[in-house]
Amino acid sequence: MLFNDGALLGFKTQPKLGQPFPEPLNDFMVKDAQAIRYEKPRPNMFMIRVLQWTTVIERTFYAESAEVKAFQQNFSIVFLLQFATALRERWISAIELIANRYRQHMSEEPQSAQEEMMDVVSQVSC
Repeated sequence: MLFNDGALLGFKTQPKLGQPFPEPLNDFMVKDAQAIRYEKPRPNMFMIRVLQWTTVIERTFYAESAEVKAFQQNFSIVFLLQFATALRERWISAIELIANRYRQHMSEEPQSAQEEMMDVVSQVSC
């Protein structure tokens, strides 16, 4: 799950909205992240460089959702690749939006804590 404050949390199973989140398996900050697109070794991959506490790390993701898996028997491979590419682009766009917002925020005056609420930006499964 990606939040407006830059938190990117990974869970073993997708949390249900409206219920407390379980302990995350992965906890990253994408406030100053870089996203890089890859098509090999698998299509629709992307790598992000993120901040985890005080260390910059790189993580690779594969943009395929349960929706793509469900459609595999009913649609052509061209459609599936376009759908998975669109999912990847949604993730990258959300990450870049938050990173750019953070850079702009750092060059301006700080906002109040109320304006930095943790809204869910994206919940697409990777």
